[in-house]
Amino acid sequence: MTVLKEDKKQESSKMETNEIRAVIKYLCKKGMSPKEIYEDMKNDSSSDRGDLGCSKTAVIRIMRKHLGLRKLSARWVPKLLTPDQKAVRRKLSSNNLALFEANPEEFVNRFVTMDETWVHHFTPESKQQSMQWRYSGSPPPKKAKTVPSAGKLWCMSFGNPREKRRGKLSRKIVYHQDNAPSHRSLQARVAIYDSGFELLPHAPYSPYLAPSDFHLLTHLKKSLSGIHFRVIDAVTSFFESLETSFFLEGIKALEHRWKKYIDLKGDHVEK
Repeated sequence: MTVLKEDKKQESSKMETNEIRAVIKYLCKKGMSPKEIYEDMKNDSSSDRGDLGCSKTAVIRIMRKHLGLRKLSARWVPKLLTPDQKAVRRKLSSNNLALFEANPEEFVNRFVTMDETWVHHFTPESKQQSMQWRYSGSPPPKKAKTVPSAGKLWCMSFGNPREKRRGKLSRKIVYHQDNAPSHRSLQARVAIYDSGFELLPHAPYSPYLAPSDFHLLTHLKKSLSGIHFRVIDAVTSFFESLETSFFLEGIKALEHRWKKYIDLKGDHVEK
């Protein structure tokens, strides 16, 4: 008889635990925090069901261990896209990928990308760049907070992996630029058309599909960190030091990124 009572007690305790998990899962899906869930369940139990018998720590443990939930911080994206905008991004990525895969070597030879950026006379080192090797137990280094200088230059870049061409290309230059207002203007589009270029469509709010954003200018900014004043010389030296393989790497990365946009149905991709 005692054994039977113990079995029933364990079974009742197990049912209560499962019920608590179900309630926690439901409230979590409603977007409530562990603290809010705990307070809500505590208030309900005190008025209707008696003692909750479950601490806030237990609530968090159930959410993590038993329900497999994780608390994640929001990821910043250029814009929250509508379904129509995602469909456009997916379609453009699919079309551009097809153009690339039809003849990768020819596409690379025809491809030219353009962008511009401000270059400050002084750009402080990033937190990662200022890291130092220290012995175990040594205090971390200290560094005064600095901001980019007010003085700056406007830098415009054109990139492609070709060396000096022999003769003419059999097809038009594939010209790529992002969707900045100045690039979308009628004057800019007419100039591109009059030059005989083929404009490669670029999906709005897609900096990760512009080689200048995720490759060229990113490396430029890193190379200028901590350099004072002689910015023009530093920028010139940076571009002169680049090998053909550097531009080729950035352009070929587009294939992988277009595929990711297609797989994610036009949603944002990681850098």
